[in-house]
Amino acid sequence: MQKRCPQCGEESDQAFCARCGHAVGRDVLLGGVEIAGRYRIVKTISSTEFGNVYSAVDLRLGGAPCTVKEYLLDYIDFRERSEALLRFREEIYLLSSLRHPGLPVVKDFFDDSSRQYIVMEAVEGETLQAIIERRKKEGLTGLESDKVIAWGIELCDILEYLHRQNPPCIFKVVRPAHIFLKSTENRLMLVNLEADIRSFVPSRKGITAMPGYAPKEQLHAGAEPRSDIYALGKVLFFLLTGEEPNPFVRIRLSSVRSDLREGLERVIDIVTEEEAERRYRTVKDFREAMSRLLVHTAPVTTHILKDDEKKELAQRHADKALDFLHQHDIDSAIMECNKALLFCPELMEAHLYLGHAYLKEGRAAMAVEKYRKAIALEPKSSKAHCNMALALYNMGLVDAAIEENQTALSLEPRNVVALNNLGSIHREMGKSIEAQQYYERALAIDSRYVAAHYNLGLTYLELGRFEESARESEMTVECDPVNVHAMINLGLAYFHQGKHDLFVECNQRVLELEPNNAKAYNNLGVIAYAQGDYEAALQAFRKALQCDNTMEYSLFNIKMIEDEQREK
Repeated sequence: MQKRCPQCGEESDQAFCARCGHAVGRDVLLGGVEIAGRYRIVKTISSTEFGNVYSAVDLRLGGAPCTVKEYLLDYIDFRERSEALLRFREEIYLLSSLRHPGLPVVKDFFDDSSRQYIVMEAVEGETLQAIIERRKKEGLTGLESDKVIAWGIELCDILEYLHRQNPPCIFKVVRPAHIFLKSTENRLMLVNLEADIRSFVPSRKGITAMPGYAPKEQLHAGAEPRSDIYALGKVLFFLLTGEEPNPFVRIRLSSVRSDLREGLERVIDIVTEEEAERRYRTVKDFREAMSRLLVHTAPVTTHILKDDEKKELAQRHADKALDFLHQHDIDSAIMECNKALLFCPELMEAHLYLGHAYLKEGRAAMAVEKYRKAIALEPKSSKAHCNMALALYNMGLVDAAIEENQTALSLEPRNVVALNNLGSIHREMGKSIEAQQYYERALAIDSRYVAAHYNLGLTYLELGRFEESARESEMTVECDPVNVHAMINLGLAYFHQGKHDLFVECNQRVLELEPNNAKAYNNLGVIAYAQGDYEAALQAFRKALQCDNTMEYSLFNIKMIEDEQREK
């Protein structure tokens, strides 16, 4: 099979590219090749003689982008092959069960002759390696300390999730080229862009280890959780200095940077100790050490302040945290909450706002922990019980969420948030009439409460009461002119009343505000199909799938139209 250099695209039949010298690998699939009757290769991302990684598209999902990892079995002996296959399949079942916003979802896996394949969610964004290289071209050096610490804490959260699995899932290849800054969410993702079947052979220790990022125990005895801690420490060194860590010489950060946040060098020294026993025991310990750096407030020290002064300073930081939450700056909000807790560990608002920040990041379990602390400090805080209910509901604990909302109402009978929460829970349970009653109770207390108008409009839509749904959705849009979800619902209410021009107008307005809104494209496809414009309908449905490859309704409509065209 012809080979193509993953670096420059030159075709070659040699192990190394004649143009750029990059390793070409064996049996690289060329762009345009289809596998498993579903995935079309676009280009090679990385290649070795034991595996390849490709950028591809999923033809069943309208050309949605994905990443395909191909493991080659031909080049290991038979004994190792059977061992590798067993370990490979065990790990696939584990990987396919992982769900964390910082990890790509494993969507499919299959085999083809002597090749094993994994299909993962494609990650759009820039690697940390690329970010630093771009900065160096612009004459800049490493990143500022607080940004690196914040990213370090975010990566610790991902590794902590992996290490909590049973058995612990060791990432093994933590390095800047495998960490993406996701462009759509400004969130880091840990992505292994290597495919080497030998990594599943227990006797091949450290086979995927990269000098400078891998500790000695990974090279000799095999990786363990503290190996990932070491690698992450080296990643932070790279981000701070812009230089790859030297595997032979240990360079102190302070010899390269003189503007480091106090204590940061000591933390990185600990995590990059050669002996695993001298590092932090867990990723949680590492994360907490970095969090403490962010609350360091030299030269002021808390022990010389009076209690009322401490509380006043803590309240100021909590108020700043709330401002940052309103601005959707979650990292800064967390930093300010931690500063507040440094001065006053018993400040309820700091725990409450920290819970809000965690909940916005999708870390419901950590939010529950903070809300529980807030309730312990102020048991009669209706607000804390409401937010606890929301976090519990996000964890799937419906009965506990209902109980917390009812507690909030017993403390504050006119609490519209608790009423709205209960309405939403009952609507999700299929109890639309009960949901309607809760929303109406909330609006009787506050007629301008946007969330209740929105949810009541959605409930009426589900009940087939389209005029009432349009009325509530119109009220929502009037109060919140950029609420695209309300506009989608308003359009559907118009559609069911036969007001097709208004339906189109609503969805076009949605796309002005949110150009990649899959539902709006799908809705425009529906109206185009109803009007007999099949080409426009196909174009809209395909665009919907490009925006969201889980839009099964759009996929169904594409197949239906294509079948009708074939029959004609």
